[in-house]
Amino acid sequence: MMKRLLFVLCFACACALAQSSYPRDITLCWTHPTEYTDGTLIQDGDLANTRLTTDRHDGSRVSDTMIPVVGLPGERQCATMAGSIAIPGTYTNFAYAITIDDTSSDASNPAVKKFTGKPLPDSNVTAQ
Repeated sequence: MMKRLLFVLCFACACALAQSSYPRDITLCWTHPTEYTDGTLIQDGDLANTRLTTDRHDGSRVSDTMIPVVGLPGERQCATMAGSIAIPGTYTNFAYAITIDDTSSDASNPAVKKFTGKPLPDSNVTAQ
């Protein structure tokens, strides 16, 4: 079993800000793990895929995607899931490392993002 992986998941804020209607895309970035739970190093070619999940605050899964690994252990990778955010709400994302023998890591730390309705107006706008 691999160590509980500390993936760095982040959202591309530009995607969220550039879109004012739904559905919206979500972009996640993570760092590939470098060692197994027993401390041995993950060798080049040992990682096959990264599984990315996105859940709404009510627990319903809206996306479960397998992304082929590009790069080496310790390197960063990003992927965009087009149209995954169908309605405003709070979404929680996890990543799982999958090895070439189909062994999965535990879930990463959660990455949480709240998507609101339309963007707020500039702060210099006043009501008449």
